[in-house]
Amino acid sequence: MNKIYLAGYFRQNFGDDLFVKVIANQHPSSLITVLVEPQYSKVYNEIKNIKVIKYTIFKRILNKVLSLIGNENFLEKKIIAQSDIIVEIGGSIFQQNGDETITFRRESYLKSGKPIFIIGSNFGPYVSENYYKAYRRYFCLTKGVVFRDRTSLALFNQLSNVSVAPDVVLGLTVNDSSLKVYKHKKKIAVVSVINVVDKMNEDRSDIIQKKYDKKISELILGLVMHNYEVILFGFSRAEHDVFAAERIKNSLPIETKEFVSIKSHEYIDDSLKLMNDADILFSSRFHSMILGWKLQIPQYVFVYSKKTKNVIDDLFPAQASVDITKIDDIGAETLIKGVNTIDKKLLNTAEENARKQFKFLESFLN
Repeated sequence: MNKIYLAGYFRQNFGDDLFVKVIANQHPSSLITVLVEPQYSKVYNEIKNIKVIKYTIFKRILNKVLSLIGNENFLEKKIIAQSDIIVEIGGSIFQQNGDETITFRRESYLKSGKPIFIIGSNFGPYVSENYYKAYRRYFCLTKGVVFRDRTSLALFNQLSNVSVAPDVVLGLTVNDSSLKVYKHKKKIAVVSVINVVDKMNEDRSDIIQKKYDKKISELILGLVMHNYEVILFGFSRAEHDVFAAERIKNSLPIETKEFVSIKSHEYIDDSLKLMNDADILFSSRFHSMILGWKLQIPQYVFVYSKKTKNVIDDLFPAQASVDITKIDDIGAETLIKGVNTIDKKLLNTAEENARKQFKFLESFLN
């Protein structure tokens, strides 16, 4: 049995939890260990080959004390020592913060001598050449890196161990029986919302937030007029999606609120079913867009970052979308009537190619 240490952003974010589900499905005979804060751990109980190490307050204090005597990141080092392979999985895991280059954690991955694989990411945004050069060196020392967009690949395409494939979630195996659609009394519209100030590093993000909230409110009013029941869905409570949903709902007229509910991601299969039940979808979250394609739901995409635009350009340039900074230029009726989704032939190709996210890892294991 292969023992994999899986590193990533595991704070009950639906998109990242789907990454975990996919890799667990891809490697059912491997034992996959994740390090998670206790309040975010329950979502992995339904995945049999995932071993959860809870990062409790006691362990956090122990880590802090040991770091003072030069033994930094003790707990993760201990897990890595008991693992055969390190796999880092995630989307926006290579964004530059301040003047940093390689993080201490990644330096410790190299020092462990264990094979390192990176799956499902995009690179950037970054501002310094030193950051780029540091990660070029880091990627050279891994066993394989697979990006999810060609823009990221272009930065490192001279490296033989770097490749590209569609987003990991497009390779998700969906159990049709667990997603059986029932008849609704009303049509269902799912709106994936974000708290803009938590997602955009711009001086005017608060202004964009107000425009975004106003437009989502207008969209809800339009959907209710079209006889939709509206679900505001938060992919991540930690990143205040639910806070944004509550703020938007509170701004609505009393007579509209009864047609609007708020849901938050807790369990993977429950969240998948919620998405699958949608008749129409409005996606702010990146993986809401991906699931809209995967589940063939007509959707409109609100683009808040280059990672979303890059993937649309790579896989389905005709996707109905609007830059979130220009959201006040488009009417609610245009949004509702303009929805579309990727055609089945393109989807099948993307699903097949998405499995290549694991090509370096599978080649090594075989």
